[in-house]
Amino acid sequence: MREAVLRRIEEGKPIDRDFREELSALTGAGKTTITQAVREATANPAAAWVALPWLAPTMQRRYEGALRTAKSQLRKEITAEVTTEIRRIWDEVYLPSYNERIIRADRIIAGYNGFMSREEFRKIRACLHPDHNTFMHAAEALRIFSALEAVLVKPDVAAFSGPPLPSTVTELLAQRKKR
Repeated sequence: MREAVLRRIEEGKPIDRDFREELSALTGAGKTTITQAVREATANPAAAWVALPWLAPTMQRRYEGALRTAKSQLRKEITAEVTTEIRRIWDEVYLPSYNERIIRADRIIAGYNGFMSREEFRKIRACLHPDHNTFMHAAEALRIFSALEAVLVKPDVAAFSGPPLPSTVTELLAQRKKR
């Protein structure tokens, strides 16, 4: 009986009431025996592609419920794996790099002394003020201003800024492989 059901499935024909009655007439088996044979045949992985309309309505609902449950469980597992991987990447790649940059930026800011001292700034301001326009202040301001030219004027050739930051995960992984 099981073989007849499998043959029917392989032929792509439905396992409907007519087929069950025909099978009962050929074998003399009862409804329960035929239902059990259909269950065994459709439980076979080779017959897993059986279309839902061919199943009894109750079995179809059970199948759909089991399918929803399996999909939900699979989504939960995938979400957990992706979350774990994202946390690992953040902990191993991004956070150490970010922390190094923050520490370096803090050291640069802490070591910054300004372009000029307060005294030099006051001399230049005094030279530019309309009430204190003396030659002595102008000479001193010119000396200070000339000394700061390298800091205040943008260079003609841009400084090397390093390699570009990755814009995709693929680029990031390629850079990690190069290290």
